[in-house]
Amino acid sequence: HKTCTIRLHDGSTLPQENRHELVVVQIDGNKVSACPTKRDGDWLVAKTRSFGNFAIARDNEPPKITRRAKNPVGILAFKVTGLQNYSVYINNKWVLAEYDGKTAMLSVNYKREGVSYVSGTPLRVVAEDACGNVAEMNY
Repeated sequence: HKTCTIRLHDGSTLPQENRHELVVVQIDGNKVSACPTKRDGDWLVAKTRSFGNFAIARDNEPPKITRRAKNPVGILAFKVTGLQNYSVYINNKWVLAEYDGKTAMLSVNYKREGVSYVSGTPLRVVAEDACGNVAEMNY
């Protein structure tokens, strides 16, 4: 599939310091999906693989992080929405995490990373979306 470019003019009255929160969204019935968006002057530019209805929306909600209750031994997994950047820390040490965009799952194989983890060990997950909204969860 090839992509097509959507360019929408930003005629909003939003203060300049909040304009980074604007994104192009695709509207399909009751479903609204944000498209990766870049700014080009007063224009918002997004690439998409599908046709449809598009609009400009304000995204000032941070990503949602939910810890998965049941995981294979040695694995920590989290469901994360709207992810652009992420970091995971166990006992205040950064550990390599893998993100699966199809399932929106962020996982850490702490045994492979050589990190000891038992219930109660400090665990911090930081997630940032494309608009710069940040969520942090401490377990």
